[in-house]
Amino acid sequence: MILYMFESTHDALAAESILINADYSLRIIPTPRQFSESCGISLLVETEDYQDPMNRLAAEGICDVQICAVETEGRKNSYHLMVNERLTKGEK
Repeated sequence: MILYMFESTHDALAAESILINADYSLRIIPTPRQFSESCGISLLVETEDYQDPMNRLAAEGICDVQICAVETEGRKNSYHLMVNERLTKGEK
């Protein structure tokens, strides 16, 4: 699973719509505390490939995104930051 965190709630909700329309399975979850600079909601997307969703979001102008790989042990998740940058609209 991959966690997508956003600068604004507006971007998070727009991203939810974009990724659902692209047939991704996802859940809205509270942003983990260690990433408090992001808005309060994040998207947990059931995929191992972070590139395609990231490219879809950038193409729609959602460019302030942090992306983490998620590892689950029992009921505990750990997050490993993969992308922490401003994407360019339409970036591939």
